[in-house]
Amino acid sequence: MSSAHRICHCNSQLFCSSGADQTQLIKWALGHGDTGIKKYVKSSKAKEILAGLKLCELLMVQVGAPFAKEIVAEKWAERLYGVFYDTAEPILKMTIAQHISDWLEMYGRAIDASPLRHVARKMAKNALTNGGYGVPKPTSAAVKFAEKLGGGKAKPAAAPAGDVDDKPVDDTPLRDAKSPAPAKKEVQSEETKRAEIITTCFKRYDLDQSGTINTSEELQQLCTNLCFKLKIMVPPGAVDEKVLEMGDLEGRDLNLGEFDIWFAEEFGGYKKMKF
Repeated sequence: MSSAHRICHCNSQLFCSSGADQTQLIKWALGHGDTGIKKYVKSSKAKEILAGLKLCELLMVQVGAPFAKEIVAEKWAERLYGVFYDTAEPILKMTIAQHISDWLEMYGRAIDASPLRHVARKMAKNALTNGGYGVPKPTSAAVKFAEKLGGGKAKPAAAPAGDVDDKPVDDTPLRDAKSPAPAKKEVQSEETKRAEIITTCFKRYDLDQSGTINTSEELQQLCTNLCFKLKIMVPPGAVDEKVLEMGDLEGRDLNLGEFDIWFAEEFGGYKKMKF
């Protein structure tokens, strides 16, 4: 059985268990040897990290507070911040920051999320020197989840995600002795430029400012503009065809990382113009 299949099998068992058994399964799914979600989140490949983050995103909703308690605790909060701090990929930084904002909105009033809130404060400080990748506002989906969990419109949190109080904040990640800081790798200028273009355009065409692309109109305009910006030679009607293949996006909101993977798969095979 592959690692991915083992994780999926474990995740399916989470819904059929409770109490100590469920807690043990959650810890197994997150960090068991080479089969846990930790393996993907700590990968050197952006796609694998995004896949691990997607699993966490799904389980935060589907399993609920028992899973959230593990993610907002110091160990996982600092692990996520370590990836944010080390990566040179704007898409990864934005995705992690959005997840942390959403998870604080979803569970910040229901459970003790102080370690994750502290990480958000470090991100807010780090944003002053890392090009502005701070903690964004929670998505509309996260706000609705919090309202549903609380039985009505959520009250403002005592300490919003991005707040920085008078106490000094050290934005250096807390690292385990077994998890030294990875060696900094040279990032190809072309890859960095592409990531910055996608991030900028994503924000521009997120028309409802939800933090996601959630309508065919947004997707069509974003893809059209990116093909122009990235000098991708697509035949007439190709963008409309691929957007049509996606179907109705209602309930399938694409965050920045998910859109980046989809766009690369759908448009990566076309040639680029040379000047």
